[in-house]
Amino acid sequence: MSKDFENAVIPYTKEIPVDYKATVHSFFIGSYSPYEFTNWIDECMLWKTGCMIGDWSDIFKAELEGPDVLAFMQTISGIRINPFQVGQGKHVVCTNNRGKVIGEGIMLRLGEEKFRISGGPNFVNWVDFCLRQDEKWNATCRICSDDYFVYQVQGPRSLEILETIKGVELHDVSYMHSKDIEICNTCVQALRQGMSGNIGFELQGPSEAGVDIYNQILKIGEQFGGVTKVGNLAKGVNHVEACFPTATWDFTPALFDPEDEKTKKFCQELGPVAYFQMGALSRKPGGSAEAGAMDAVFSPVELGWGYSLTFDHDFPGSDILKEEKANPKRKICTLIWDDEDVKDVNDSLYREGNLYKQFVMPRDYEIAPDKVMKDGKLVGISMSRAYSVYFRKMISLCVLDVDLCVPDNGVTVIWGYKGQMQKEIKARVAQAPLFDPDKKRKL
Repeated sequence: MSKDFENAVIPYTKEIPVDYKATVHSFFIGSYSPYEFTNWIDECMLWKTGCMIGDWSDIFKAELEGPDVLAFMQTISGIRINPFQVGQGKHVVCTNNRGKVIGEGIMLRLGEEKFRISGGPNFVNWVDFCLRQDEKWNATCRICSDDYFVYQVQGPRSLEILETIKGVELHDVSYMHSKDIEICNTCVQALRQGMSGNIGFELQGPSEAGVDIYNQILKIGEQFGGVTKVGNLAKGVNHVEACFPTATWDFTPALFDPEDEKTKKFCQELGPVAYFQMGALSRKPGGSAEAGAMDAVFSPVELGWGYSLTFDHDFPGSDILKEEKANPKRKICTLIWDDEDVKDVNDSLYREGNLYKQFVMPRDYEIAPDKVMKDGKLVGISMSRAYSVYFRKMISLCVLDVDLCVPDNGVTVIWGYKGQMQKEIKARVAQAPLFDPDKKRKL
């Protein structure tokens, strides 16, 4: 391979080694990374039986520091700050005055007055924006997205692979807590998570050491049958199987309320990012829902995040959410789609007449909410349609009337573009997450 070719190429994710065997790449937030390493079927399956490594370095990050950080965060979210130990991670959900989700992400406590947050732009940039709007807080926010890598090392063999690194002991790390470990002479935060739906760790460390650490994990994994590298195509399937709703993939951030001057100002500051990466309103509606992307604006309770809310303080929409958490009207579930109806959509390619909207495999990466009906009545919104090779089923996440969230209850998904031929697809209700091997269990 010529040096000119090696040194040219695309704006690649700098935290991982360039992989020339990955012939297809895709753009994710700020740079290109592999779409597939081998193929999405292998990548979806192997992280459930062994160990995977996935690069999430392109997510947004910021460091918050100062004595007022937690008090400030409680003005924009329902975060519980007692207890919040050094080394602990919290899932933080920011809401608007109507109690709908603006953005969500992880907040990791690094010291008594130092924190790192990570997530989508509508979370990290919103935190930064809100802090800048009120100068009374003794706190600072520094956007540091390029300074740190973020790797997911997940799966049933992830623990033993990471513990093979000299001096690393992780059995004592409980769920959503972290431990500083040393890899390639570099301090790395290992936050116990479960993005695969299984036991696993999120590794955060300095970007300049990212390539060496990535390669070291692959090398250690060879002793255990290898570590599966997961590309962008397979990542999103896991979000459906393990029920991780993600802004712009699975729901629309609540940033487009014409009566909310604060969110209007925020969108103006972000410019096209607000509408393209977060709102998806400029895209042709891809689902059957009447209001398109706006039908996919949900509350934390509807998305299964009520656990992250505490009501010992006021925050945007707190009165609404307190009542909703006590008496939910809708909640998230999984829908398992009928095999024969799914096949009929595919079969329309091979017969005369109009074609149904076809399934992008293994999943769609756009907000394309579909109506869910029961006895002729609209009862929910289906999103995140994906094919699970693990279950050999077409599945989706669904925010559904709570009375209907009963296992094996039957509903109908209206599949297809508005104004074109649509298909009524039978589906049955299942738990969310569908793939759930107890990622929080004691190690």
